[in-house]
Amino acid sequence: MGAHNAHYETAGTRERRPDHVTIAAKFDRYARFYQRTAKDIVGGARLWSIRWNYDTDPYRDPLPPLLLVFNEIGARSASTQIRNIVALTHHHWEGRPDREGAFHCYRGKIPIVATRLDLLRAHGPHGPVFWRFGRKHREDLWSALGNPREEATLRQRAQTHRERQAQEKRQQARARGADRS
Repeated sequence: MGAHNAHYETAGTRERRPDHVTIAAKFDRYARFYQRTAKDIVGGARLWSIRWNYDTDPYRDPLPPLLLVFNEIGARSASTQIRNIVALTHHHWEGRPDREGAFHCYRGKIPIVATRLDLLRAHGPHGPVFWRFGRKHREDLWSALGNPREEATLRQRAQTHRERQAQEKRQQARARGADRS
């Protein structure tokens, strides 16, 4: 991310394009890359997954996260740049509420995390300096990359399911015992 606006050609004219537009356009290219498949692999695995070690949970369909680190240089405000990029890239990172509204599902979405260099210097890479697009607060990196509400909800649903199954087994056992008497 240069200190100056990027130049690009349109219909033979050279125009200035703000940095946030240039950065946001890169997410379109990342999304296209993430969709490419490796034809020589059985099943046509995603090309990026050949190099990226990831959880193969089919319900999550994880994509590699992107981390943006901004430095306050000159008149450009890092916070403004981040807000502008967020506004231009909703379709790449914005999750959908699950059917019960307990969490947002990010299947097929790119986890985009941003921070500022001054925050990294002040709090270190393990501090609450990372902001995941779409969230209201800064978090440590692992929390920013994860989906703690989804994980907690899925754990609770699994526990409820196990308890329901155990209760049904107890009721069936009682019913069998009553039939024998």
